[in-house]
Amino acid sequence: MRSTKACSRRLVPMAMLCVCGWAGPVHSALIVDGASSAAPGQLITLSIELDAALNVSIDDLELSLEFDPAVLTNPTALPGPLLATSIFTANTATGTGVASFLATATALGPGTLASWTFMINSAAVDGEKISLRARLDTFIIDSQPTASLSSDVLTIRIVPEPSFYAFVLAALAALVLLQSTRRRTRSSLSVSRHVFHRA
Repeated sequence: MRSTKACSRRLVPMAMLCVCGWAGPVHSALIVDGASSAAPGQLITLSIELDAALNVSIDDLELSLEFDPAVLTNPTALPGPLLATSIFTANTATGTGVASFLATATALGPGTLASWTFMINSAAVDGEKISLRARLDTFIIDSQPTASLSSDVLTIRIVPEPSFYAFVLAALAALVLLQSTRRRTRSSLSVSRHVFHRA
C-alpha cells in the first residue's frame, strides 16, 4: 500500500508536466513600441513586435493598427525582419498591412513585424493623448485562422515643441539680464549721489 502511494505521488507531478508540455505553444504577446510623448509637427516611428515565437503554421497574415488619422498623419509602413521573406503590402490609409509567405512558416518571432512612421498634426493640442492598438491575425492557405493577438494600448501624450521651451528659456534669461542691469544702474546712481553730497 505504501509503495502504491509513493508511486502515485511521483506519477502525479510527472503527469502534470506532460499535460503542461502538451497544452500548446508558449503564449506570445503583440507589442506596440514607441515614444510616450511627441510634439506637433514631429515625426514618430512605432514598431510592432512579437515577444515570443508563434508556434503555428502561417501562409498569410494581416497586421492592423488602430489610430486617429486626424492626429497621426502621413503614415508610411515598412516590413520588419520577421516579414523580410514575405510579400508585404501596406494600406497606410486604413492602417493595415498584409504579408504572404512564399513557403509556410511554422514559427514566427520573436522580433519586429513592421514599423510605422507618422507625423503629429501641427494642430494637435498640448496635453492631448493619442491611443494606438495593434492586432495580428494569421492564416494558412485555405484561409483558416491559426492565431489572433491584440496588443495593449500605447498612449502618446502631446507636448509643446522644443522651440517653445527654447523661447521660454530665452525670455527668462532676458528677464534675469534686465534685472541685473537695473540693479547695477541703481547701485552706480547711489554711489554717484553719495560722492556728490560729500563734495
